[in-house]
Amino acid sequence: MRNIRILAAVGLILLMLFIVGCNSGHDFDHQLNTVTKPYRFSIAGWEFNTFLEKTKQLFIHKNKSTQTDVAITNQYISLSNQINDLKGQINADNQSELQSRIDILQKQQNDLTGPVEDIIKRQVTQILSEMGIYQPWYKYVKLKSTFPPPDFKLEIPPHLLVISPRDKIDRMKDVLLNENMSLPEITNLETNVDNLNVSSLVVDLGGVGTYPNIVSSDSDFQYIIETCAHEWAHTYLAFTPLGFRYVLNIAGLSHNDDITTMNETVSDIIGKEVGAAVLKKYYPQFQSNSQTVQTNSATTVNQPVFNFNQEMQNIRKQVDKYLAAGEIDTAKQYMQQKQEYLAANGYYIRKLNQAYFAFYGTYTDSLAYENPIGTEIKQLRTKSASLKDFLNTVSSMTSVKNLNSALNRIIG
Repeated sequence: MRNIRILAAVGLILLMLFIVGCNSGHDFDHQLNTVTKPYRFSIAGWEFNTFLEKTKQLFIHKNKSTQTDVAITNQYISLSNQINDLKGQINADNQSELQSRIDILQKQQNDLTGPVEDIIKRQVTQILSEMGIYQPWYKYVKLKSTFPPPDFKLEIPPHLLVISPRDKIDRMKDVLLNENMSLPEITNLETNVDNLNVSSLVVDLGGVGTYPNIVSSDSDFQYIIETCAHEWAHTYLAFTPLGFRYVLNIAGLSHNDDITTMNETVSDIIGKEVGAAVLKKYYPQFQSNSQTVQTNSATTVNQPVFNFNQEMQNIRKQVDKYLAAGEIDTAKQYMQQKQEYLAANGYYIRKLNQAYFAFYGTYTDSLAYENPIGTEIKQLRTKSASLKDFLNTVSSMTSVKNLNSALNRIIG
């Protein structure tokens, strides 16, 4: 029954993604498509192949592992730690030897990927159930069944090409790109896109809201769990007023940065809270690690440090001022100077431009921009009795005006 529900959810999301793929644009879109066509990631193709793979799995008998969930996940975590340690040791002299060892460990980890995915899905589903979060229509249909069921694949996510106008910071268009692009290919593509009189940046992603969701296999285990819950939240919200408007944004049928910020902030809150609950219940070792980090950082709080957070917010504000005054070239030169300044203080940013701020400004936990929408949503969460109540409230919103009204009602 669970597999049937998964296939049904895949079908629904696949339909939505085909709509996205069929969206036709104007002259700029035609030029952009020409430049990006060799590198584009096909969501529809990926979904179709995944759908076929899951269908085949229904008819394949799997031998149940004799290992416990804890043993399997601990082995996976151990292999991840070993791989990351070896990657940190690679240099020109030992590259061949260490890469061979990494490949062996990577194969062992790949053999565990399927079981680990299934374990995390069950654990996230259990936590959502304990929180009273089931499906978007639960207040109308009292069916205690999680929908869409948490489902994801651990693999390297596609890159994302972010495009902003040059005269203002605005996330005007996103394009998913193949995950295996080299750095020279990325920089060459950015140059060609910039020549269309826009600002562009190719960024790495930790997850993608396909269905099943794509979650980066290169991440640490704690991040994987949080991203699984984060991307599930996007899928859940797609069946609500708030999330449906985000789907329209993605499809290019509307453009509203506020809706994007609201969706990302809500998903981030859900990802972190559900992820923390999963860790607390099933992986207590991560809880003790977090406490250790907090204690260590507290001892250095009074030491003079370079405040990256404050620097990025100051840079963003100054760039906004230049662009508002029409001084686009001055803003470009300013960002180049600040990029070098940040690098001199130990913070390397490959490309600092309008697209950088447009992308990271969407995420309210970003250091690049202090977004008032994110602040209000977080306030709403603190005033809500539970994550379930918070989700019920925000999922029905269609604008920032709804958010303001909800806060006013709570605060009085």
